Amino acid sequence: MSTSISGESRDQFGRKIEYLRISVTDRCNFRCQYCMPLEGLPWLPKADILRYEEIADVVRQLAPMGLRRLRITGGEPTIRPQLATLVRMLRDIPGIEDIALSTNGVKLPTMAAELAEAGLDRVNISADSLRPDRVVKIARRDLHFDLVASARAAQAAGRWGYDQADTTSVLVFPQGLPTVSPLVDKEGRRSGWQSAVGAEGDRDIKLFDAILADLKKERSVNERRIYSMGHSNGAAFSYILWQARPDVLAAIGSVAGSLTIKARDLKPLPVIHVAGENDPLVKFAWQQATFAAVRRFNGCTDEGKPYAKDGVLEATLFPSTKGAPLVTAIHRGGHEYPKGSSELIARFFKENPKK
Repeated sequence: MSTSISGESRDQFGRKIEYLRISVTDRCNFRCQYCMPLEGLPWLPKADILRYEEIADVVRQLAPMGLRRLRITGGEPTIRPQLATLVRMLRDIPGIEDIALSTNGVKLPTMAAELAEAGLDRVNISADSLRPDRVVKIARRDLHFDLVASARAAQAAGRWGYDQADTTSVLVFPQGLPTVSPLVDKEGRRSGWQSAVGAEGDRDIKLFDAILADLKKERSVNERRIYSMGHSNGAAFSYILWQARPDVLAAIGSVAGSLTIKARDLKPLPVIHVAGENDPLVKFAWQQATFAAVRRFNGCTDEGKPYAKDGVLEATLFPSTKGAPLVTAIHRGGHEYPKGSSELIARFFKENPKK
């Protein structure tokens, strides 16, 4: 018989813990060069892997403590049999609002409809390239993977709303390298981004350049609609890209970030910034200072006007005499990426192509 525990959980920085990643297997149908050896990997014995009922019971205990969002991962989660059964169990737990899946996409054409029916809310396809030959080279297995077919299978499933999505956009989520962070990782064990132009040999700016160049080779890229946005350290790096690549970017999006460079060094660009009034890590006062600096440099009015109010976010627009408006979206939470942020940022980006 299971029991439940009530009460809110927070981490050492005071951030509310509401998100859990669930690894359902250590196995994978790829052998990516950067992830695992081609042969000889010792797999966990079956007895050491939680049954679906045990996973659901853990989530059931954590939900009264504020758990709201789940992400199913692996290894490659879709190779574990009857994955939709777990999704149904998790969907039935009171308090769980969002269930996502991270997958390489190989099995989506045969599984997407069942997963959607079971209650999966979102799916992320992790792809190292849009070119099949490159995928085979990196994954060291030829499974006849077709990224487009996998995406279309997700679209056909319907639940995730892809039939109404903007399919003209490409979103890229690069992973940073281990980087020292004075706030949360002084030993540099976790992934992050360079802290200033010129730091770390500009490795991350060079990565941005390489990604964009690769996309331009493989796809038709609208030069007037190239944007950068991120959360926390990723948001700070977006501000660094503003300084380093102002003629490339159309606008900047920041969630819980701060401008750490001198505003006088920047070319005016439209900015949308989401901030929590109770952020214990990137203090709200720091973010307010960022608002003030951006307003001054972009030639924005001191008085704003309502832009949007959706759920926890209340957004204000500060028009600009230089064609570079600022939108601030404030919520009462902490250092999280609040619900509704992506939709709000997407709207702002669509309204602000490069002049």
